[in-house]
Amino acid sequence: MTSAKIHPADAGPQLLAGAVAGRGVLVARLALTDPKGGPVCATVRPPLVRWELVPD
Repeated sequence: MTSAKIHPADAGPQLLAGAVAGRGVLVARLALTDPKGGPVCATVRPPLVRWELVPD
């Protein structure tokens, strides 16, 4: 079994501050397969993961 690791700190200070202040939910969006169709594993960093603050 493989696993992808994401780090919320990669979202950046503005998104993290917004999430802590309750202005939304921090969401990470990423594909679970690599360009060759294999599973994503190891640490996944932007631009392969997109962080956003979504209103709750």
